[in-house]
Amino acid sequence: MVTQKPYFQMLLLCLYLVGCTDLESATIGLSSEVPIEDNVLPDTSSPLPPTVLSPLNNSTSDKIAITLSGGCESNNTVLISGDISGTSTATRCVNSVYSRSVNLSTSNGAKVIQLLQRDVAGNTSASRSINVTLSIPVVPPPSSDVVGIDNKLKDCTSYAHVTKQIITNADEFADIPKSAKPGSLYILEPGIYIMSNVVLSNLEGTEKAMITICGQGAVEIRGEGVLSKKRIFTINNSNYVRVANLEISLGMKGLMAEQTNNSIFENLEIHDTGHEALHLLNFSKNNIVKNNKIYNTGKEPGAEGIGEGIYIGTAFGKNIEDASDFNTIRQNEVGPGIAAEHVDIKEFTTGGIIENNFFDGQGMKGENSSESWVNVKGNGCLIKNNRGQNSFLHGFKQVVRVVGWGDSNRFEGNEGTLNNTKADRLFISIHRESTDAPNNFVDCKTNKILDASLDYLTNAKSCL
Repeated sequence: MVTQKPYFQMLLLCLYLVGCTDLESATIGLSSEVPIEDNVLPDTSSPLPPTVLSPLNNSTSDKIAITLSGGCESNNTVLISGDISGTSTATRCVNSVYSRSVNLSTSNGAKVIQLLQRDVAGNTSASRSINVTLSIPVVPPPSSDVVGIDNKLKDCTSYAHVTKQIITNADEFADIPKSAKPGSLYILEPGIYIMSNVVLSNLEGTEKAMITICGQGAVEIRGEGVLSKKRIFTINNSNYVRVANLEISLGMKGLMAEQTNNSIFENLEIHDTGHEALHLLNFSKNNIVKNNKIYNTGKEPGAEGIGEGIYIGTAFGKNIEDASDFNTIRQNEVGPGIAAEHVDIKEFTTGGIIENNFFDGQGMKGENSSESWVNVKGNGCLIKNNRGQNSFLHGFKQVVRVVGWGDSNRFEGNEGTLNNTKADRLFISIHRESTDAPNNFVDCKTNKILDASLDYLTNAKSCL
């Protein structure tokens, strides 16, 4: 800081005003140095409103989470309010840009979001508004109150079909895409089929004429072992496919479905896998997983934390926001021997239904935060009328792994007992309700702990 001696200041003042000659007395009580800047006026000018590049004004979003971004003055703060979860939020302007993820208020309809800019002196700009319409498809209600599988395998010919072909070995199985067309029925004869990394691609059935792959009698499809690092088989880039009546075991992964929609996976027995048993991923939508028995997963040493029973979507950090939406998991028996979660619904997925399943957590390892039967990180899921027993820690768990996800899920009519004595156990665990996920709903009356004398139902605020 540049300074001046008060002697010269007083000299000039005296000469200009009154011809002062007693400079020594005039300077009594003054400090030896006085900052020149002390008389600078404060900044009271308002900054301009921030610009908004994304989302576009009057746009529509099918997800609660949106990212606001645009231009601003570096080091200023952009304040965001309006029809968002919570009261308001703020983000710093860096290199003349800002970016902030927010959750829209959850009911469908028109939303108005206001943004303004505040500078380091505390001055605020006028508000800029954008309009966004939230339009999330309504999750349909469950269609059944039956819990667990019915153990009735269908006769393959009872499935509607136009043509029928008998499969007798793994090579013929791998060649299914060469002849598949709407209404094709492939019947596997009883026996053991050894295969690995088989991919059935581009199977195009229709709603009224699905392509069906069905085992008649005792049909076992086996991989090359849980340590093989190989999948058993995958349905890829397909629509309206049914896979039924098969026993699948002894591979790194069991049955996979990628970019597969409107398909049904039923009456399967999947067990003894190195990692997960059944996985829908890579934008697989509107599928039904029902009436299956799944057990003994995560058998590869060190892979216990990725030994899920049923896995929907792709984990954050895999360079894909996998919108594997509106899949239904119904009337399955999952466990015992499931090392990780029995059902894992990943972030970036929307509208899943997990209903009328039975979970047995005996054998859970608790690795990689796999400590509950059901783990929900997606949005808008319905978890209803499930039953469970024996869990590493929790029964059902909602988690915010990515801001904007893990919200607007409903837990209704679930019952069970955890059979563990950990002090922090909860039948239904709700995560970051006060900050990032305020819209999850736990029905305090219909969710029940069967050993009701123990009070560990949930930490959801609505039930406290």
